[in-house]
Amino acid sequence: MDLADLTPSQLFLNQDKIKTLENQINPFALENIPPISIRKFGEKTVFLDGHTRAFLASKNGLKKVPVYWETEEYDWKMYEICIQWCQDEKIFHVEDLKHKIVDTETYEKCWIGKCQALSRQLEEHHN
Repeated sequence: MDLADLTPSQLFLNQDKIKTLENQINPFALENIPPISIRKFGEKTVFLDGHTRAFLASKNGLKKVPVYWETEEYDWKMYEICIQWCQDEKIFHVEDLKHKIVDTETYEKCWIGKCQALSRQLEEHHN
């Protein structure tokens, strides 16, 4: 699928994960990139996972990435909020994450921590 048609659902990329993946896959070859899970949210087709792989593909000039439609059921409300966070931060395409690459500690604090807090908040709201 065209990268330009996919919307991110996370605010940051982990610099260490980028370095690790650069050494594990050849981001110049589409067939070397494991498929990325996607789902429709309204009019948007959204990355559920694979932001780093998509970023590396884009960085290396690829216009498309392999994808698959997610069939598992998740708490989609959490993803809807994450997508809104991205919209609020002007992250509309994977290339917009190039200014949001952070070290592991910052990633854990600013992204994973934020998602865990949201998950707790949604859990409390359901109970």
